Amino acid sequence: FVHGSFHSAWCWDNFSSFFAEKGIQSHAISLRGTSKSPLADGMKTPKLQDHVGDMLELVQQLSPDRPPTFVVHSIGGLVMMKYLEAGLKAKAIAFFCSVPPSGNSPMTKRYIQRLQIRESWNIVYGLAMKKVTSDPKLARALFFTPEDDDELVRTTMRHFNDDRDSIIDLVDASSNLPDKFTDKGTGRASWFNSETTEVFVFGAENDYIVDREGVEELGKFFNTSPEILKAFPHDIMLTRRWKEVAETLCSRLAPILSEVET
Repeated sequence: FVHGSFHSAWCWDNFSSFFAEKGIQSHAISLRGTSKSPLADGMKTPKLQDHVGDMLELVQQLSPDRPPTFVVHSIGGLVMMKYLEAGLKAKAIAFFCSVPPSGNSPMTKRYIQRLQIRESWNIVYGLAMKKVTSDPKLARALFFTPEDDDELVRTTMRHFNDDRDSIIDLVDASSNLPDKFTDKGTGRASWFNSETTEVFVFGAENDYIVDREGVEELGKFFNTSPEILKAFPHDIMLTRRWKEVAETLCSRLAPILSEVET
């Protein structure tokens, strides 16, 4: 399990427990700088490539002889794409509410063009200015639903505060986006081999960070049809209905996981 910005391994606790109950071993990574883990000497903000290195190190420890299955969320999706772009292997990948290959900027521009000024401001104020660590209404608007309880939002915000200093170097990320390797004719990743890696793309109907066009762009990038989770927010693994998503994920991965067991 690979997390996004303001998150770390803790955000996958529900899913880890769910799969453990089914006898499926899983691991959630905290990318460098999250959960108060140290950055390298002299490093102020990690780059996408640093996080790729974190993932590779974990894979070499846990699954050196066969490609693992990944479940990634939000900007963790960008890290996953850079991992594949580097020629590293995966048996399967489930992308949830992933930042698309072209990054965040086109999505923010689309919100502005649609005159969704509040949503645009929430993204800038909440994420770029890191106000989701201190503003419960903003945290709820960006990550949760109106029905999610206040204690869940407050608890999550405390985690956000621990992980606020690990946001990736956005200047570096914007100059190294995966869409540079998009086939202009098809919109697909030029390096992707669907015969060796199966990909599932999920978006959330009430996600106000990653829009529908971003989800469709990612689906096209991997030549697969996205699934939209009805009435779900961005944080599909933390919202009160998270188990529905875990069950959907389990059903999609069941044939792949059974192959691994045999």
